[in-house]
Amino acid sequence: MTLLDARIAIRIGAVTGLVLGLQYATSVSASADTVISSCTSTSQAPQALTVTVGGQPATGIYILPSTAPRGIVVLGHGFPGTATTFAAQGQQIAANDGVIVVSMNYRGTDLSTGLGWHVIEGAQDSIAATKLFDSACPGSAHFVNSVFGISMGGNMSGLAVSQNATRSSGAPLYNYWFDVSGVSNVAETWADAEAISQVPLGSTQTTGTDALTALSNEFGGTPLTALGTYLANSPVTRAGLMRASGIQGVEVFHGVDDGEVTADQGAQMATALGLAGVPTNVYTSVFNTPGGSNGDTLDGD
Repeated sequence: MTLLDARIAIRIGAVTGLVLGLQYATSVSASADTVISSCTSTSQAPQALTVTVGGQPATGIYILPSTAPRGIVVLGHGFPGTATTFAAQGQQIAANDGVIVVSMNYRGTDLSTGLGWHVIEGAQDSIAATKLFDSACPGSAHFVNSVFGISMGGNMSGLAVSQNATRSSGAPLYNYWFDVSGVSNVAETWADAEAISQVPLGSTQTTGTDALTALSNEFGGTPLTALGTYLANSPVTRAGLMRASGIQGVEVFHGVDDGEVTADQGAQMATALGLAGVPTNVYTSVFNTPGGSNGDTLDGD
């Protein structure tokens, strides 16, 4: 099978999965190992967080606002990465938006290298951490909670917002999802990683090779041997589950020249959300913002 044949099979499989409404559920039983003494702090310094998920310790960080929190924001890191990848941005979000910020390591990730595609575990961990603060913080029933995922974090966060997770009040746990250059079609990302792994460009080639290993470990093989698992864990097949879980809206962002998670995945996700009736905004970066850093656009990489 050629790479093109594989892509066609993957696209057909994604559409079939969407129509069939593949069901997938995680079992999350979490208890707090960390006592949250206050939901506010005069310092927005990241603090270590540990919760128990399925009898295993799940670690990460949390950042508290200086005023009564308005909600909880979960940050989902990409590949490779750990909970501290976006610690600086998390501090800004907590300070500027007055929210609790949580970021988890995704159980099984090698914390020394950030390697691992443990998105199923990451979704479970993120839900458990969010529930911890929902239970601990006064007024949490009125929080506006969001999940922000970038690249592989889009895969993780898409799983998290489609699990029908609820607050202690019984209301949906999450209100909004921010999908930034996110992996929406995992099988297609495997094909992209395979292509990248053939490019003799040092770190780029290594990223592709590492991603193939991590994906195969998480999903029990390749898309040719475990396609059902890849589809069931692809956000693009879970838009209906997201709506059923109470998501009120989604923001999809993608750079037009993204070479690792191609921009068509953002379009696929937006289409699936539209078909499911989830309000969605789509932002495609074609050129860099003047004065901004280079990105995956026509005039930057």
